[in-house]
Amino acid sequence: MKANVIAILLLCVSQIAITQDKNLDFDKEYFLLGTLWDYMGREIHNHEIHRVDMYSKNRSGDLPAFIISMFEDTYPYLILDTTANAKWDYLYAEGLAKKMNDFYEFKPSGRRTYIGDMDLRTANLDSIYSSPEARQAFYSQFDTIYQGRLRSDIFDTDLQKISFIVGAYSRYGWQNDSTHIIKLYNSVSKAKTLDKLIKEIGCRNTSYEIMPGIPATHKISFTPTKQLISHMERVYQQVYPQ
Repeated sequence: MKANVIAILLLCVSQIAITQDKNLDFDKEYFLLGTLWDYMGREIHNHEIHRVDMYSKNRSGDLPAFIISMFEDTYPYLILDTTANAKWDYLYAEGLAKKMNDFYEFKPSGRRTYIGDMDLRTANLDSIYSSPEARQAFYSQFDTIYQGRLRSDIFDTDLQKISFIVGAYSRYGWQNDSTHIIKLYNSVSKAKTLDKLIKEIGCRNTSYEIMPGIPATHKISFTPTKQLISHMERVYQQVYPQ
């Protein structure tokens, strides 16, 4: 926990460079929703019920710090765990995680995750399977993973739609001349939702491609409206400063 607190303090110090542009008029909850990891959908299990999201240490830029700057007044107990995994940082906040989960419909994925203390890489399988009691004790330490798909009834205003698109672009997008691109992998619902929303708010030259493979690639291309591109550029400059 001490390491987590230190990580938060370091991020707060960096807010000098991440102070939000006052011209950024968007819904911060829908912005966060747009940024959320969607590989195989939003996955939750009871052991990690308060986790907001996970971020690649090498590819997320200042996005975790930017998100913290948006929500730290409302959720003062935000924790960014930078120590639990060599490749990922994890953002926790009890109320905020629940709010994000409410945007989804969850079903059992058919997969489970180990939540015990044993290092499975070095576990003695012979001892685990030595008796029915040992096997039962081992299997009881697995938790069901639930897979979430975005609900279809969560967008009421253009501001919510724009905020969601800006969030997705800030994490998964880039610009190629006048075309803007958002690319997701093994997306369960976010790519389809983005394709629908960019059309609804008036973006031009829209294209949605699904390229089969492992993982499957979902590529959304579009020419943004003036309002959308203004927001995307401002946020992108703060998340990925030169």
